[in-house]
Amino acid sequence: MEVLKLKIFDVLVNNITIEEFENWLYNSKLLEEKLKEDSLIFEIVNINYRLDNSMKMLKNIAYNIFDEDDFLVMKIEENCKKIVNTDDPKSIEKYVLNIVQDYNFDSESNVYWEFYNLHYSLDGYDYMNYSKGSIDKLNTKTIEYAKSVLNILNKCKNIEEKKQVRIMKIDSEKVIYYSSPIVAKTKNISLKNRLFSFFRK
Repeated sequence: MEVLKLKIFDVLVNNITIEEFENWLYNSKLLEEKLKEDSLIFEIVNINYRLDNSMKMLKNIAYNIFDEDDFLVMKIEENCKKIVNTDDPKSIEKYVLNIVQDYNFDSESNVYWEFYNLHYSLDGYDYMNYSKGSIDKLNTKTIEYAKSVLNILNKCKNIEEKKQVRIMKIDSEKVIYYSSPIVAKTKNISLKNRLFSFFRK
């Protein structure tokens, strides 16, 4: 089951295409199991992956098998990929905000704090006296940090390992950012829904 979850995770963060997922599924040992009509595997195998809405159907199933922490780490990975694939400052700022906006800062996570500090720097650049370098340098450091996070996430063998990445101290040649105040946030009961909506777009 963990292997299947990881593959669905890969589809949601665009590490593989829906077609690649279908090929993997039909060549996996999962089909050797006796499929019950009410089983998760039956639901997934029963999707017609040739239909345009097949991704939406898979995402609806994903909502029931992934928890809030799973979606949080998906959101990190998805937005890190977007950060490293753009050089537009506004887009970088947007993707960093996507990562931090739903995080509960009472929880331990070095990765979120690094991205929050980067967001604070990017968001405050227009009106603060940034003396350590240009906005281009700040964007470059943000991209470097996102690459470092992605490199570690890509080496993870399962989702539990990916979730552990959030508390790791990841260095990418001294990320530069302003000192930012601690902002406490409280988890909302609809957080899972908000996180899931990010992947339904």
